[in-house]
Amino acid sequence: LFFSIFFGCESPNSPEKTGFNYSVLFNLTANTDNQKIYIYSIADNNGYVYNDNIGKYTVKTANISLSNSVFNFSNFIIKEVSQWDNNFSKGTYYTNSDSLKIFSSTQYYLNININGSDIKGMVTTPDDFNILSPLPNSTINANDSINITWTSSYTAKGYLLDIVNTDTFSFNDSVYTYNRERSFITQDTSFIFSSNFISEGTIKIDILAYDENYYNYIIN
Repeated sequence: LFFSIFFGCESPNSPEKTGFNYSVLFNLTANTDNQKIYIYSIADNNGYVYNDNIGKYTVKTANISLSNSVFNFSNFIIKEVSQWDNNFSKGTYYTNSDSLKIFSSTQYYLNININGSDIKGMVTTPDDFNILSPLPNSTINANDSINITWTSSYTAKGYLLDIVNTDTFSFNDSVYTYNRERSFITQDTSFIFSSNFISEGTIKIDILAYDENYYNYIIN
């Protein structure tokens, strides 16, 4: 299970918008080792941002701190990636250099200073919840639908279900593995998944609880 929230987004791909100097993309996520913060300068009206030139808008001089009522964490470093990462830049994001544990149902404050300019934000992570069905290691027949249910995360606005079916097949004496993935967004705490997507193999179900900011972002 993953409990995920979103801090805020101002698209770097909108040169017609004025009044902002920087764009921050930060999905503060519980139950994960590393956080990722993308910071860009807003494109001017004379240029449009494409994947192959987004690197020139990446901000590499930011000082970042994340805090709550008991700690203030500022050990963030820049990391370069060589492959496309969630449709963002190949090049640069900020991540924590030391262990950083994010708790559910907790208020966090973000402060980013760029050349004397401050960007501030606050978010509360959603409450914990549990998957009720199907149980771990259940056997599901190929012609059966999956009734997925979970307890409510009371402070969450909605949920994203990520269902991955992993299968193997043999060809010319070699064994290959492939994944088929489907995602669904809902505000309910139950979902019936049709099995026509499922082949023989294993099925992994992740449910992510989103706060109102991120839920509104992904549905718009």
